[in-house]
Amino acid sequence: MTCRSLGKVRPSRPFPKTDPQVLSIAHQGTHFVEFLAKCYVAHQEKYLFGDHYMWITWAPFNVNNWSQLHEPQRIESAVVHHRQRIFGDVSEDEARKRIDAIAVQSVSERVWRIVLSGKQEGLLPLTEWRAILAHELTLKGEW
Repeated sequence: MTCRSLGKVRPSRPFPKTDPQVLSIAHQGTHFVEFLAKCYVAHQEKYLFGDHYMWITWAPFNVNNWSQLHEPQRIESAVVHHRQRIFGDVSEDEARKRIDAIAVQSVSERVWRIVLSGKQEGLLPLTEWRAILAHELTLKGEW
């Protein structure tokens, strides 16, 4: 499995991967901005497992702006912030010109923010679900 991380391919690292249990509330916002930029790149590169982008956390962050964290303006801002890793050595204005507005809107519609508790984590049989999903997609010829 590969990860397209801001335009670079890294083997053996699934995308998107977050480990918010080890991130403090104070730093999740910064990491979330990078996550949004990665989602944009993954969408542009038609990443195989990029239908939806989930940020799963055990502690909410930026609670005053929680409902706005996935909006297109936030994604565009994240891409501009990480423009050198995405577009190379370009100005903010040039980066804004290169951003695909349709892709930004599409990413905005696919970003999920999920807050879990320790009790909920025990209810999620993710390994079993992956196997069932892989089986169903294989039967449909979509895998």
